[in-house]
Amino acid sequence: MLNNNTSLPNWLTLDTNTQTLSGVPKSQDVNDLEIKVSATDSQNATIESVFKLTVNEKADAVVCSYDGTLLDSLTMQFYSNGNNSNTNIDINKGDVNIKENVVFDAIKIEQNQYTENAINISDAIDVLRHIVGLDVLKSSSFGYYAADVNNDGNVNISDAISILRHVVGLDEIDEFDLIDSQGNRVTNLATETSLVLPEYHLLANGDVDFSGDFITAIDLI
Repeated sequence: MLNNNTSLPNWLTLDTNTQTLSGVPKSQDVNDLEIKVSATDSQNATIESVFKLTVNEKADAVVCSYDGTLLDSLTMQFYSNGNNSNTNIDINKGDVNIKENVVFDAIKIEQNQYTENAINISDAIDVLRHIVGLDVLKSSSFGYYAADVNNDGNVNISDAISILRHVVGLDEIDEFDLIDSQGNRVTNLATETSLVLPEYHLLANGDVDFSGDFITAIDLI
């Protein structure tokens, strides 16, 4: 029983044969439990002990950079058709918790959280070399998604122009893409996730050669 003399929660059971506690909590079961254990010997001598069981919130997904480095202390801001959806999701040591379904076509993060001047002339050159067939970016690769600045599914001259306009200060590229482990661009997140923890990669649009990096990141252990 619990230390306040109430019964164990429904999700937690005691196997009297093996003397083990087991159970699978749900999101609504996040809490700190104080469990009281007592034992009586053949002489009716009794001993009690209380231990603390902490049920933490389970992550719904993991978010990392292109190279698998876990992101930390970042807030993703979701946009659709240029409008802020007013839905933000925090990334803490790679983990994210999805509180509500969100549909989006772009992600932004707080300023100064990505390397300054990461998008430069070399990225425009990479796009141009792809267009003329000198160094083709593989479809659905991280580099291809980064080069597809306009997110129309194709890497073409308009993407190179967008990067150049950013470089000379006429426009600003400040959006990110979320790519799943199968190489697909993600445009919606749902509260119901599979048993297998999804892994997503957050990529900066326009940083084709990945010369930039997130300021807040931790090594994947």
